[in-house]
Amino acid sequence: MDEDSFKSVCIVGVGLIGGSLGLALKKARLCEHIIGLGRRRESLLKALVKGAIDEFTLSPREAFSKADLIILATPPSTIPTFFPLIAREAKEGCLVTDVGSVKRRIIEESEKILPSHIIFVGGHPLAGMEKRGVEWAEADLFLNSIYVLTPCSRSTEEGMEKMKRLVYSIGAHPLIMDADRHDLLLAYTSHFPHLIAFALSLLLGRMREKEEKVSYLAASGFKTMTRIAGSPADMWEEIFKENKDNLLVVWKDWEEVMEEMKRRLGEGNLRDTLEKAREERERLDEIDLQKGKGI
Repeated sequence: MDEDSFKSVCIVGVGLIGGSLGLALKKARLCEHIIGLGRRRESLLKALVKGAIDEFTLSPREAFSKADLIILATPPSTIPTFFPLIAREAKEGCLVTDVGSVKRRIIEESEKILPSHIIFVGGHPLAGMEKRGVEWAEADLFLNSIYVLTPCSRSTEEGMEKMKRLVYSIGAHPLIMDADRHDLLLAYTSHFPHLIAFALSLLLGRMREKEEKVSYLAASGFKTMTRIAGSPADMWEEIFKENKDNLLVVWKDWEEVMEEMKRRLGEGNLRDTLEKAREERERLDEIDLQKGKGI
């Protein structure tokens, strides 16, 4: 244990991401003790058996009063609901962060509710899978991934440095940006692509009602494109609603792109458009190589 470590960490919501963070913090020896907080004893017991936490409680008051670091790993809309109790119960100088994939409302509420003696740094690890539950948690889930940090008026220089060191320690790369920019860019790179994956699955369902054998022709390409449509519907409905305004902005761009491709298809002249798309995809592979050298 060193000066960057935390004596006691509270993880609220020990599912895939919360559980993986617990395992990653332990692997990196960043904490002495992890308390799991949740609503269901059965889920917390699974996290304990998995080794993601060292003890658990159903009492937020008990968990928050002990913690030096609080990680809120529940759905985005529920994260601000913990702020009033954190404001009352957390120790002075406690560092609070979250993993929500939509940041604007979380940041706004943290600035309204959390007192100045509580440090808050918004966070969003760009890692995960279409599964849910602590049984899928992995200590190496964040390796070489981007971990966005969204500072606010409740952040401090020391708090930001602690979060950056934490991110580096679990094998990820910190990227700092404000909440509004994060939500717009994530609408393009994550939230709208999930909508498209769900839509493609629905499109196949329409054809299957007419021709059942179409499903046998959905090979690896289709399955790759729609893999994320296997994600929990309740979780993604919430994310879509939280980031609705930005999704509608992306939707307009998408319609323009599809109209252009439709026009070119009608003209029999798609080559340039497809080549441009291929080059754009290749840039993503180049970015992955760059991440290993730091951002």
